[in-house]
Amino acid sequence: MGTGLEVILFLIALAAVAVAARLYAVRRRESREKDLLFDVGMRISATLEQDEVLNLILDGLQEVVGYDAAAIFLVDSESGEIDYHIVRGYEEKYLNKVKLKVGEGLVGVAAESEEPVIANDVRMDPRYVNARPATRSEITIPLSVAGEVIAVLNLESDRVRAYRSRDLKLLQTFGSQAAVAIENASCYYDTKERRVLEEELEIAGEIQHALLPHSPPEVPGLDIAAQIQPSHSVGGDLYDLVPLGEGRLGVAIGDISGKGAPAAILMASLYASFRSLTRRALTLPDIMVQLNNLICENFRIERFATFFYGIINMNEMEMTYSNAGHFAPLLIRPGEKPEQLSNGGIVLGYMPDSEYGERTVKLQPDDLLVLYTDGIIETEDPSGEMFGEERLVDIAATLIGQSASDVLEGLWDAVRNHCVNCAQADDITLVVIRIL
Repeated sequence: MGTGLEVILFLIALAAVAVAARLYAVRRRESREKDLLFDVGMRISATLEQDEVLNLILDGLQEVVGYDAAAIFLVDSESGEIDYHIVRGYEEKYLNKVKLKVGEGLVGVAAESEEPVIANDVRMDPRYVNARPATRSEITIPLSVAGEVIAVLNLESDRVRAYRSRDLKLLQTFGSQAAVAIENASCYYDTKERRVLEEELEIAGEIQHALLPHSPPEVPGLDIAAQIQPSHSVGGDLYDLVPLGEGRLGVAIGDISGKGAPAAILMASLYASFRSLTRRALTLPDIMVQLNNLICENFRIERFATFFYGIINMNEMEMTYSNAGHFAPLLIRPGEKPEQLSNGGIVLGYMPDSEYGERTVKLQPDDLLVLYTDGIIETEDPSGEMFGEERLVDIAATLIGQSASDVLEGLWDAVRNHCVNCAQADDITLVVIRIL
């Protein structure tokens, strides 16, 4: 009897020890999981490099949950596309076949529903997209920030029913921290990219500025002033003053459609081609035809340029010009109505093999030639009223007899005063030539 009781007590004690051991193991495992989650959380919070963050997430999950394959998919909220970014355990030949959108596959379902998805046996789940033949079970966790799914964490196992509710809770706890880390890294990446772009645009602006004349050339009988002010780091306006010898000066001004880098690239191409053509024995219409075809052949139809080119001949006291759709430069002389220099043809880049004409005007002492881009006359005051060509003519007329630099400064001050501290909306270029 005593022996039987001792056996029973011994078995009870053994069972208690076993239960205690299991509880200890559970507590130890939970403690280890918390330590690992804390450690991984600290590591991913310590870096702002996106790829490093994503790799740290998968490293940590291997320790906490375990998997045979894993991936982090980034969700494009605008296009609805889901692209794998960091992967483990997949063969590339299978991954290349996976093109998911929100709502497609287990990953897409998690992104759409904003809820985790567990497939105990993917062979029995029609939503599964086979990117790995050995996979038997899968768990997907949407990672959200401010109510928007930005990524999906996907783990796959070669075992059926590999993921339980305990794993789900762990992954959800981890996922909330991981989502914030991914978002922070993404913001940092965007800021970094924007900073690099700004630096590149600044350099491009310096190169662009170097292309244009640094100071007006000295031509007997001419007083010249010019100024250009892009609205951004780089711009689409251009002007040039080309000494051609024998008392002749080439004068050009142009404006590329659009703003920013695309306009600046076209501007540089147009400027380089123009400079090359001025060295050849070509007529003004021929130069315009070649510039027009250059833009038509090398740039999209949406891109075009207005362009004016004139050659001042001081021996003959005349200027021959051709205008390709540019705001007509003004020939202003005392006591007479200003003359608009508009003859030529359509804008460059609109239609291949377009024809351009030319016209010659006589010059006399005290004449003013004023060349400008639309940034001058389209500058608006706070009420929305544009500066306008009429105002430009009236102010220039009051400055006849003054030096070219004084005329330019007077016009520039008038534009600034009209704007009254408004943000500059477009590139501004102004060239003033006074006939002595």
